Amino acid sequence: MDERLKFIFFLFQSGQDVLEQMHITIMWEFLVVYAFYEPERDQFFEMMTELLKVQLKKEDSMFEDDPLDAFYYDTLLKLDFRYLSEAMYGCFEKFFMA
Repeated sequence: MDERLKFIFFLFQSGQDVLEQMHITIMWEFLVVYAFYEPERDQFFEMMTELLKVQLKKEDSMFEDDPLDAFYYDTLLKLDFRYLSEAMYGCFEKFFMA
């Protein structure tokens, strides 16, 4: 899974718009909702944090009609913070500050 996430990150970082809301939703389902262990969830949140950092370097303003924007409003804001891990908090904080 780690290699696949690195590949997605590489494609996103190289400027190819390969990441759509559907892809984030699928990754969310498999890596967060149906995760067996906390490190699986953390891996997803760490990748999303890195994607946001790349996105913010590309543009001066916040993203419009972007899957990362939809991820923030549709998913991160609805998290149950009783089960907050360090990676989840870091991801939420980065999106909130952006």
